[in-house]
Parts: sequence; C-alpha cells; structure tokens
Amino acid sequence: RSSDLVNKSRFDEKLAYLMKKYNDSPIRDLLTIPLYRNYFVEHNDQKFNSSVEFYKSFVFNQLENDKEKFDEAEKISKRMNTKSKINIEHLAKNLQKLCCQLFCKSELVFSKQNIMEYFQEDEYIYLIQSFLFHYTNDNDIRFISTFYFEYFTACFFELKSYSDIKKIFFINGRKDVNVRHLNIFMLFLNILDRKSKVY
Repeated sequence: RSSDLVNKSRFDEKLAYLMKKYNDSPIRDLLTIPLYRNYFVEHNDQKFNSSVEFYKSFVFNQLENDKEKFDEAEKISKRMNTKSKINIEHLAKNLQKLCCQLFCKSELVFSKQNIMEYFQEDEYIYLIQSFLFHYTNDNDIRFISTFYFEYFTACFFELKSYSDIKKIFFINGRKDVNVRHLNIFMLFLNILDRKSKVY
C-alpha cells in the first residue's frame, strides 16, 4: 500500500538523520538494534550524550508513562501525584532485587509469588499491566524483552564490590568473562559510574 511506503520512507529519513546526528558517538551502534532504534526515532528531538543516559531514558520514560495510565485509572491526577500508589524509584530498586534473584537461579520465567516477595499488591497489578512483563498466568510471567531483565540485573551489581563482580562474571580462575553473562556484563560496564572504584 502507498501509505505503508510513505511511512517507511519517513522512518528511513529519520534513521538517516539519527545516524548522522550520532556519527561520532558510541551510541551510534545502538541504532542498529530495532528495539532501541524505534525509541530513537520516536524521540529524535532529544540528544543522548551517553549510553547511560539513553538506557535510563529508554526504561524510565516507559515506566513513567505506564504510571500515568495506572494513576488515571485510579482517578489520581498529575497534581495529586503524592497520592499515587506507585513510586518509580522504589519500584526500580525492587526490580533489581527480583532480577538478581532470577539471575542467581538462572531463570527467566517467574511467578506472582516471586514478584510478591518484593512488591505490594498494587505494585504487582501495575507491573503486570506495564510494558515490562508478558503475563500468561500467575505462574508464567516473563520480561517482554530480555534487555529489561539484563538492565535491572546490571543495575543491581553496580553497587557490588570488585571481588563480587569478579566472582559473578568471571571464570577460569577469574581470568575470562563468563560468556553466558556477557550481555549483562557489557551493560554493567556501560552504566557503571566512571568514578566508581570497581571501574
């Protein structure tokens, strides 16, 4: 259809603009990944100066949007934000703990019971309605993309000691990175504060 061709042409134009915009930036590599690329196109008015900045915006912007919808359904306006049952900062910290638990068990499918170890009932309802999770039933819940699991896991390890990091991510006498955890380790390095002792 002609409308599809027009939309594709507009998308390609925006992508070409973004490739030029981030030409000398390490962020440019992220544009090749469809999950990220669509977000860049939708937010092409923004300029992300680092991958840390991009990842944070990518995750938390969507969480905030879902919070807005959740609050609206609860008849809580933006001006009544203090009455909201959802605190994104608190939520993120507990998502890190949940992801660490899953990481340690090598599991990607989890249950309502797993979630309720870290969240209240209202938070649980928010989460299963959010963009983050694919909900099949109370015993079959998973992240919509492994990226989100990897991101929150990497954030959890940000505050761990150097010896803990070596123990978790390295093998063969702690000389080689465990390939099974490479994605999380790379994300961990990308979001790690450059002033951190671990870095």
